[in-house]
Amino acid sequence: MLPASVVDTNRVRNELQEAYGTAYEAAVYRTAMWYRTMVVHHNHPNDSDA
Repeated sequence: MLPASVVDTNRVRNELQEAYGTAYEAAVYRTAMWYRTMVVHHNHPNDSDA
């Protein structure tokens, strides 16, 4: 059996990794959407939705 403190540390680490992974994916998605928006507006400056 592992000490309770070690088990808790591993559990917290796993939770942090999941939270970080989700935040990272969200940041990548927002960056991709922003980049696509900038490129589209740059290539089509006369679009009404620009």
